[in-house]
Amino acid sequence: MISDALGDLEKCVDNAGTQLETLHKALETHKSILEVNDFEKNIEDNDMDGLETGSVLELLDSVTVVKNEYQNLRKDLQEVQQLQKEMTFSLRYQLQTMTQTFHILKKKIESNNLPITSLPQPSSSTKNNGGSTAAVKNTKRNKN
Repeated sequence: MISDALGDLEKCVDNAGTQLETLHKALETHKSILEVNDFEKNIEDNDMDGLETGSVLELLDSVTVVKNEYQNLRKDLQEVQQLQKEMTFSLRYQLQTMTQTFHILKKKIESNNLPITSLPQPSSSTKNNGGSTAAVKNTKRNKN
């Protein structure tokens, strides 16, 4: 039961990693499309020959801002992926530990629940104690 839950949790963590990678790719594509659209709008508004130095500088500034945001996002995604790897390792270690503990406890339970037929028979020392009690009683009778 616990191993199934931990297995499901591992699958969930792996699925989250896949989704993060997909999100990262989609974000890259979306930013590229936005940059192209902005550039096309800029070109439509201004002739290429008539572009002023100020608008070119603004475009370069916006490209720099987008680049910096992209780098920050990529750094954040790498941190998330690293945390995911650490979490996966930790969960696998915990699963292994729990599995070992489960097997140890299972063996202890099995060894304590032996069938009645396999329990040892009363030893001969118990019979001797009964016999010696009878002998003491006989000795007391003989003295009387």
